[in-house]
Amino acid sequence: MKTFDQCFSAHFETYKKSVQKQTGDARLGIFLNHISPVIGRLNMDEIRVQQLRPIFDKLEHQGKTKTLHKTHEIISQIFDYGIVIEECCEVNPAHPIKRFLAKHVEVNHPFLDESQIPKLFTQIRSKGRLSVQAKVALLLITYTAVRCNEAVKAKWQEFDFESRLWSIPAARMKMRNDHLVPLSKPVIDLLKSWKLKSKNSKYVFPKLNISNKHDYMQSWCLSRAISHTEFYKRQTVHGLRQRFSTSCYESNLWRDAAIELCLAHKIGGVVGVYNKAKYLEERRKIMQWYADNVQIWTKGFIADSELSA
Repeated sequence: MKTFDQCFSAHFETYKKSVQKQTGDARLGIFLNHISPVIGRLNMDEIRVQQLRPIFDKLEHQGKTKTLHKTHEIISQIFDYGIVIEECCEVNPAHPIKRFLAKHVEVNHPFLDESQIPKLFTQIRSKGRLSVQAKVALLLITYTAVRCNEAVKAKWQEFDFESRLWSIPAARMKMRNDHLVPLSKPVIDLLKSWKLKSKNSKYVFPKLNISNKHDYMQSWCLSRAISHTEFYKRQTVHGLRQRFSTSCYESNLWRDAAIELCLAHKIGGVVGVYNKAKYLEERRKIMQWYADNVQIWTKGFIADSELSA
């Protein structure tokens, strides 16, 4: 017979190899904090709904609905693993519970109206205490709508200025798929200038101080910069992706699928299954169109003297 702890450990050895370390650490944390103390020592074939209810009831009472659903997902996967791989149980008692869990309402990252973006960047420039490198990183995120983690860990080898493409490897993407980012002219000009100015590093944004355990710049400094402005809690770095999405949709110029691919979102339904088009040329136009707006919003954010070699 196998206990839940034993089954989780066996499954986790395979799982952690297919995800980023932070994702694996998050799953392990949920297991250790919420699951193992309650059912970890119980045999898989002895666990029933009654043993699972205290886990979910406690999380719901605490208002941790996101953790609640993630915990259910983990428990359910372990039971499926036990049924199919370990053959140590015959039923998944977590399945019928799902429909009775409290719903989780996802709160979107706040973002400003287009008319307020210029003031945001003006205040970040004057109050944000950002290095030139951090300013370039923030502009890159604003222009391309990539996630912060995808930008700060970027390597020069990922950029092809001739083809005007940035190839982000699957290992750094949320959906674990390679992602192509068409580069607008302002982005290429910005990166070329920064490459001449920056340190001799494989990273576009190498670490800023010796205490940083990583070889690349940390993203928290970008969030901190916004917190020094009047727009704290009204705009986040991730919210720049929402600003991009909203601007694109409100323009009524572009196909939905092309916009979603710019954001590296999975396209659902029949379209997502059968339409393999990458809309690359349309995405190039979207990025250049949006860059024209960003140039107006961020004018003067980086002085020419800051990028001169």
